Amino acid sequence: MLPLAAGLIGVALLVLLALGELGRIAVTRAKAQAAADSAALAGVYEGRDGAADLARHNGATLVGYDDLDGRVAVRVRVGVVEAVATAEWVFDPAAGGAPG
Repeated sequence: MLPLAAGLIGVALLVLLALGELGRIAVTRAKAQAAADSAALAGVYEGRDGAADLARHNGATLVGYDDLDGRVAVRVRVGVVEAVATAEWVFDPAAGGAPG
């Protein structure tokens, strides 16, 4: 009976470790995506330097930046996880003003 109980405890510990690792990965992915989103928005307003600064402020590293006629695409890395995001100016005359 004792070996069975020890085996069940061992399996339970392995499951808990696996769940903990999955949770850590999910948090890192969410952090990377949030950093990419904010860096892309900063890139629209402030260019590459602004995107890099905001990525760094969010615990990420800017590893890619493209600006194609006001549409900014960024790639950031948090640990081994990478995330991408895009942002662009959208002018809506109905909103009653020009961008800027």
